[in-house]
Amino acid sequence: AQDKVKKVGQVIRAICLLRHPVNVGSNASPGSIQIIIPQKQVQRHNGKTHN
Repeated sequence: AQDKVKKVGQVIRAICLLRHPVNVGSNASPGSIQIIIPQKQVQRHNGKTHN
């Protein structure tokens, strides 16, 4: 099955300190949340930080 797999991205895990609580709605599990932040929004391009 390796010949049918193509790597197109990368997943990282991070701890983020937020200034305010995140509104998760009524369907979310308590204490569990997933936030997806586009790399352009955190000023990362191809794994390198740009200032």
